[in-house]
Amino acid sequence: MRILQVAPVPYEIGGVDTGGIATHVWSLARHLAADGHDVAVLADNRPYRGTFPDGVNGVAVYPTRGFTGARRNAALLNPAVLLACVRAKRQLGPGWSWRWVLGAVAAFDQVIRDFRPEVIHVHGTEGRLAVALVAPRSRARVIATTHSTHYIVHPEPDVRDERKALVERNLERLDELVFVSRFLEERYRMLFPGAIARMRTHVVPNPVDAALYAPVDRATARARLGVAPDARVALFVGKLIPVKAPTAFAEALGILHARGMAVQGLMVGDGPEAAAVLAVLERDGSADLVRLEGLRAQDELGVYYGAADVFVLPSLMESFGLVATEAMLSGCPVVGTPAVLPEVVPEFAGIYIPTHDALPLADAIACALDTQWDRAAIRKWALGFDWNARLAEFEALYAGTLAGEACSGS
Repeated sequence: MRILQVAPVPYEIGGVDTGGIATHVWSLARHLAADGHDVAVLADNRPYRGTFPDGVNGVAVYPTRGFTGARRNAALLNPAVLLACVRAKRQLGPGWSWRWVLGAVAAFDQVIRDFRPEVIHVHGTEGRLAVALVAPRSRARVIATTHSTHYIVHPEPDVRDERKALVERNLERLDELVFVSRFLEERYRMLFPGAIARMRTHVVPNPVDAALYAPVDRATARARLGVAPDARVALFVGKLIPVKAPTAFAEALGILHARGMAVQGLMVGDGPEAAAVLAVLERDGSADLVRLEGLRAQDELGVYYGAADVFVLPSLMESFGLVATEAMLSGCPVVGTPAVLPEVVPEFAGIYIPTHDALPLADAIACALDTQWDRAAIRKWALGFDWNARLAEFEALYAGTLAGEACSGS
């Protein structure tokens, strides 16, 4: 099959503003290519510098962020592309600039003409899906995966209403939608009952590359990170943004520090909340016990998971929680607050607390540190999310999309 993924790519592939979706998409693209499919990624977070595509690990990568210049102008001479721009602007609504629309539609058109996909898999139900649904695309079939409701749930009310309306307009044009968890599917059914009732839907959990997270001996991992062999280590991995609640992690470690329980904190990631995290640590006198490690490549994270006694996921909301499976692949137990967590982390692998307050989070971390976990059993569970066990679900999904049939899942 010829499959185009429309999504961001990780920063090691040249993407900016990356995250879990980029990690997931790049792994999906690489594994599909390794299994014999022709795969490309329209990378809308990788800056366009005049040429495309690039071949990376058997995947054609089309950088389209800021798409401009002679190639864009040539595309816009096509009346069909100009008409698609008008349709896209109408679909997107007033909050989107004409400059963005012209570049996005022209880039999409050029990628489609060059790669000629059979299936277009759009990751997200917002701006990039609006373009994919109205742009000229020959006979390719469009399917979308929604990874979260954060885009439409957490902003200010006026922005939230505008964004929800965009998603609803997109769903009205879409025939097939994938959810990464049953938790997310239920949220969408509550938000868009009419649209979800009429379309084909599937639940396909996010896989993970087990090879990247093979258990690293704790002593070796700690030596590489400069962490004391006898330290009690709590780990946070994620963007430092409000929805990930990094300050709750910092506050919980401050509470444990005040109790006389010295816990070494490691925070991997970067973002606008970094200053707020540092302020909390200074206020609580725990700055010396928490290290902000900044961004790290995926193949570096195994060392952090191996060094940790417990992985902490204090997010306000997760639709799956890919980092939880990454941690479990190293046998690391998980303490977390997102409502989806019981779907991903069984009781023998961690502690779920249905609150985001720092005090109960601190209590749960302390409990996890005092518990003897079966790390081999935790890893065995997480291996069920490995790409080798899950890739066939995506291949069946695409085959069913081409045949116009519903696949198993939901």
